[in-house]
Amino acid sequence: MKKLVVVLMMALLMISPANAQVRLGIKGGMNLSKLTFDKDVVSSNNRAGFFVGPIFYVDLPFLPGFGFDLAAIYDRKGTTMTAVIDDQKYEKKGYVQFLDVPIDVNYKISFSRGFAIYGSTGPQFSFNLKQDDFKTIVDQRANYKIKDSNFSWNVGFGMEIIRHFRLGYNYNIALGDWAEVKEDLTETVYQGLKNDKMKGSSHQVYLVYIF
Repeated sequence: MKKLVVVLMMALLMISPANAQVRLGIKGGMNLSKLTFDKDVVSSNNRAGFFVGPIFYVDLPFLPGFGFDLAAIYDRKGTTMTAVIDDQKYEKKGYVQFLDVPIDVNYKISFSRGFAIYGSTGPQFSFNLKQDDFKTIVDQRANYKIKDSNFSWNVGFGMEIIRHFRLGYNYNIALGDWAEVKEDLTETVYQGLKNDKMKGSSHQVYLVYIF
């Protein structure tokens, strides 16, 4: 997947017309992530994390208002896993780290020289930076194997101020599994986890400074 993403990013930059406007920015913000599981044994609550990294905006002069952006974002997502088994509650907190590569299409409506609103959507490719597996909250016995990469989709909106600042909201929708239980569990208490898979979608609020 990494090679595919690099090729796609290079292709997008190469096919951009010579008179397209390319702007570099720094993007940072906070996210609230919630894990979802196939089974009812384990649940999770929203937990805060953060992200930061460079972003390129490309405005397309032959399609007024349209453009796209490419970014390389360090993303740390917090997690809290909870389970109640035989009337006993188990809880574990942790985090995952990804290199996110979003490729979003943007449409911007300008109201004046210094103010505009925009919407954006597009795919995101994420690569695991933290190789440690999740231990399940049940006696630290079973592992959730975090996948090397995953795929998701972004939908967002925001406003641009004096062409140098963007304040926005994004919802990152998980389309694939982050992880799955890697042991073949046989004990009755773990049967609900054996085929369980983990996904994670995020609410994100961010600020971009464009040079």
